[in-house]
Amino acid sequence: MRFKLWGRIACSSLLTASLSIGHVRAETVPQPIEFVYIHGTNQNSPESHTNFNQRVAKLHPQIMTAMNHEPLVKSRLLENGKLSISPQTLNFFWGDRSRVAIQAMKRNVLSPQLMAGFLRLAARARQKLDYTLHDAIWLEKDSNKKGVLNDLFLALNDPDTPDGQQPIVLMGHSAGSLLAFNLLLYRLPYLDIQAFATELNVDPRMLADIKTQGTSHTCLEALLSSSAIRYNAEGNLTPFFKGLEPSLPESLLQDYRNQWLANLPIYTKQYCLAPGRVKGIVTFGSPLTMFYSTVANPKKDENYLTASMMSYLIANNVFWLHINHFNDFIAVPLPEKKQILGMITERLSLAPTLGGGFIQNKVCMQRGANVLNAHSWYWNKPRDFAQSIAQTYRLGYQEWYPDQGIAK
Repeated sequence: MRFKLWGRIACSSLLTASLSIGHVRAETVPQPIEFVYIHGTNQNSPESHTNFNQRVAKLHPQIMTAMNHEPLVKSRLLENGKLSISPQTLNFFWGDRSRVAIQAMKRNVLSPQLMAGFLRLAARARQKLDYTLHDAIWLEKDSNKKGVLNDLFLALNDPDTPDGQQPIVLMGHSAGSLLAFNLLLYRLPYLDIQAFATELNVDPRMLADIKTQGTSHTCLEALLSSSAIRYNAEGNLTPFFKGLEPSLPESLLQDYRNQWLANLPIYTKQYCLAPGRVKGIVTFGSPLTMFYSTVANPKKDENYLTASMMSYLIANNVFWLHINHFNDFIAVPLPEKKQILGMITERLSLAPTLGGGFIQNKVCMQRGANVLNAHSWYWNKPRDFAQSIAQTYRLGYQEWYPDQGIAK
């Protein structure tokens, strides 16, 4: 559901008369940053959609207050008044897609055979675990994930809305954090085309052609949708015609290379988020590390892609805050700064450029959440969570850029 900004004037100026100076002075209107909220698991009924909007309506004003009072946010993220946090939000609801699946699962979990016994502790634990993790597991099926990600990308790039290209901050809770991560992985233009072509061992003639064309970076979805690459039987990325070259005429292969290179800028514009569009991402109550543990394996494509994406965030002034409550039993931290830099340097053979971006963990210890309800603490305690976001932004920047002369 999109809440449109009314009365927004993007990248424009208002002209006012200045009596004291005697000339017309231009006042720049701050460009608003839109926060994009993506819900988590067990939000599958029509009532859940309303509940999700109500939760955002309580949380977002608290985030605005906390971040607007943090000096580093004002100077770094909001660029000393050039940008502002929009009071309007984009609330991306996707629970209707998994409604049939979770209804079937609930019928099975509530089977009389599983509810036998006096205390039924196992049955209750099973319900809690299944309800919490179901949608995250459902999303990991490629067909489900691709459909939801396409809807999210279209919501962010609606050509009929005047705010279709304004800067954004992604807010992903639980399974929503998986969607936010995958949106960056598939849609950010972080892939250096020459380096990625070398990584995939493309045909030398193709590599030579790539070096002469103009587009230097693109996103994973543009390469997949343009048939530049594909997934092979082992689930690894490979050039589209890899292994088929001997059986195909050279004239066909050359026509393919020429056409693909000529259309690459079009594919990039159609399938990728614009550079600078994403200002940050906040993942919370997140099982991301648990679901993407293969990222740590340097022999997997996910390792190269994630290292490249993280390097892009760090070099391009994009923050990533990963915030979990101590009692949230499905939430797992990301690697720390040292491990992130080591993974990037080892996989890409190049240390990332420190361009203002950073990736920071935070484990919240506030009261008011036990193991049964901590996964909803972020919504139930909006003021505490909002303050944790602002604090984590400050701590993250200070840890990654300790020589910037900022008072701790």
